[in-house]
Amino acid sequence: MTEIQKLLAANLQNARANIGVSQSALADRCDLTPNYISELESGRRFPSHETLQKLCLALDLRPYQLFIDTEVDFRSLEPLEFQDLKESLKTRLKELLDGLS
Repeated sequence: MTEIQKLLAANLQNARANIGVSQSALADRCDLTPNYISELESGRRFPSHETLQKLCLALDLRPYQLFIDTEVDFRSLEPLEFQDLKESLKTRLKELLDGLS
């Protein structure tokens, strides 16, 4: 299974659980079979763009949300990294302001 299949499978399962619907109920909303939803959530199948559209509408998601890796894509800055970033921005802003005068 590829990384993108793993992300889709995990995010699909989490999104479905977050709205509290079964695989069968999601399948009904998308005009798919419960077995197909199960195969998507296990990574054995990968949906077409039409099916992705149906899933997004049924789950009230934007397509990119099915492919986000929350541990990587939205990693928060550690306090030390934030402090370094803050100092770097201050220094750069001072350089830019000094360049205006």
